[in-house]
Amino acid sequence: MLKRIWLTSTLIGLTAATNALAFSVEGNVYCDVNGDGGISSGDLPLSGLTVRATQSVIEGTGITDADGHYIVGGIGTGNWLITVDPASLNAGATATSRVALITLEDPFVTGQDLLVDDPACRVVEPFCGDGVLDANEACDDGNNVDGDGCSANCTVESYCGDGVLDPGEQCDDGNVENGDGCSALCSNEGGGEGCTPGYWKQRQHFDSYPSPLSPTTLFVDAFGVNAFPGKTLVQVLGQGGGGLKALGRHAVAALLNATSGDVDYDRSVSEIVDSFAAAHASGNYEPVKNVFETYNEQGCPLN
Repeated sequence: MLKRIWLTSTLIGLTAATNALAFSVEGNVYCDVNGDGGISSGDLPLSGLTVRATQSVIEGTGITDADGHYIVGGIGTGNWLITVDPASLNAGATATSRVALITLEDPFVTGQDLLVDDPACRVVEPFCGDGVLDANEACDDGNNVDGDGCSANCTVESYCGDGVLDPGEQCDDGNVENGDGCSALCSNEGGGEGCTPGYWKQRQHFDSYPSPLSPTTLFVDAFGVNAFPGKTLVQVLGQGGGGLKALGRHAVAALLNATSGDVDYDRSVSEIVDSFAAAHASGNYEPVKNVFETYNEQGCPLN
């Protein structure tokens, strides 16, 4: 049986009766993983840290084990400042402290847990606006601002310049530049006239084809891209369906409109040819088709 020896100490700060072998303080040391400043279930225990219990000139120490648990024994009664020795922490890390009161009635004080703020062990929970695309996000552009293509809730939003004609836009050519027929605010610049593929494919309107184009001109000769092998302009106009065929119909109508001296069209011949070639090469037909379609349906001034 342990024999307790009662001593009376006159050391500075220690005036109560003291059992130097029996009194102790214990607790756990955790890393503040989520950075919330409080001990929570996700915080990790830290091992190998030196914990000090200090009372004036008297000091006891303990080392945290694999579970982050420490015991500082060999101390007496009174108030003890419990801290983590800074020398045992990583550079830049800080730790909380606390005061433990040891009395003759309560010689074994437990639950003196400490929290370490250490970037090395902190795990930041993913959030919308962190610039990292997480599983539940459609986009994440590093901010929480609406109107830039990725909303404050990290959902994809339409915007001027995305190449998709949205309600309220007169045009959307996939950029926000002025001077190219579609302004930085997605409104039409100049022009304002255009005849549809339906107009240009009708036989009674063949006489409106501007020279040097004609209904029998091969598509490849007009565009320099053999997207519709062996087909003439009027044959491409007559194709049904979406995707490349829809782009072809509106590209031909756009080319005829731009070539005609009687149609004030929003795009030049070179812009139409280049836009078609780029869309054909990328396989992304819809944005360019939508721009051509918008211009082609502005109103036909021809008979």
